[in-house]
Amino acid sequence: MAVDSFAHKAIVANTSDGTVAVVDLVAQSLEATIPVGPNLRPTGVAVDPGLRFAYVVSSKESVDNSSTLSIIDLSVNRVTATIPTGKNSSGVAVDTGTHTVFVVDTDDSKAPAALSNHSFLTIVDPVRQTIVDTVQAGIQAMSMVIDPVTHYGYLASYSDASVVVVDTVTHTVDGSIPVGSMPYAVALDTSAHTLYVPSAAGVALIDTTSRARTAVIDPGCDVHAITVDPTVHRAYTACLLDNHVQVIDPVSGAVAESLEVKTSHGLAVDPKTHTLYVHGIDKLAVIKR
Repeated sequence: MAVDSFAHKAIVANTSDGTVAVVDLVAQSLEATIPVGPNLRPTGVAVDPGLRFAYVVSSKESVDNSSTLSIIDLSVNRVTATIPTGKNSSGVAVDTGTHTVFVVDTDDSKAPAALSNHSFLTIVDPVRQTIVDTVQAGIQAMSMVIDPVTHYGYLASYSDASVVVVDTVTHTVDGSIPVGSMPYAVALDTSAHTLYVPSAAGVALIDTTSRARTAVIDPGCDVHAITVDPTVHRAYTACLLDNHVQVIDPVSGAVAESLEVKTSHGLAVDPKTHTLYVHGIDKLAVIKR
């Protein structure tokens, strides 16, 4: 899920029925339910408030795992384009400075057989609705986050225990950062230049300026989703098979608070209101901070 803090909307992927829900966060009501296509399972969402577009990656799990990127115009709440990407697309990120979309493909259908375990980024111009580039980056990568000021993207590379750094302007890999085994999510505090990477070793904190790991925090559970409020410098982690969200304080380097939230599947925070939104089964929990 993702939050558009300018329009006060949440965009939630419903993996069970192939739709995306648009929630009015002011009225706290469902504004629209948008189908993304038959046999599609939406797995990732990103929002560009400047263009008022939402981007949803989906895969045809029951067919061949081929994936698509749906572009949703939030001014009319409908899909305006569907672009084939690679296979097993697991994440999507947008550089809101350049308005360029990056789709994380675990197995790119255009790749040679020898690179079947390598991940690729399908790079899309959403205005022209075209693929502009494809870049090999990481091994079984899971998710990506982008700093729209520095134009660097950070890709969780699950099978080589690192975060791959991508220059989102030149579309090239600019290095990697060791973070611990099996990293599968990333979140970025842009104002503090701190990257949060949950892995089997804990939640690693990375200084994106020096690209050095500054701390590893034990969240006390298996984390499967993470988000950051960059205005108060707090991270929130959703625990797998545990009805809790852990609040991480980077200053103390510890879990500052544990919030009981039933069945948390995804997280997003509105940095303007500091409100945390937790996606559960058919519900969106609203937690005022």
